[in-house]
Amino acid sequence: MLIVTMDTARVLATVDNMIGQLATAPRKMQDEMIAWQKDDMRRARPNVAMPDEHTVATVIWPRSRVSEKRKRQVRRRPALPSAKRGRSTRPILRPELFDRLVVRMRLLLAAIKWTPK
Repeated sequence: MLIVTMDTARVLATVDNMIGQLATAPRKMQDEMIAWQKDDMRRARPNVAMPDEHTVATVIWPRSRVSEKRKRQVRRRPALPSAKRGRSTRPILRPELFDRLVVRMRLLLAAIKWTPK
């Protein structure tokens, strides 16, 4: 008869620690998204939504929301005929800002380690 025993306490501690880190990851991701908007995008009032427990989302506007509100309030005279301007081909979110967000999220993901407590 062959009997094999194994001590799985360290493995269980490692897995429990990883599950705990993954459980707090969405909140950390939300905090990092808010920090990105404040620091890199220079938003005074960052907006973040969590559509579900594993997703963090934000809305990026092509122009300031203040100017959009002002446009609705001001009553305009009929415009004189003029040459039509085409839409801008510039991206709403600059690539540099997106790259900064990617770096922040990679650092956040790298902080999750497979080590026991």
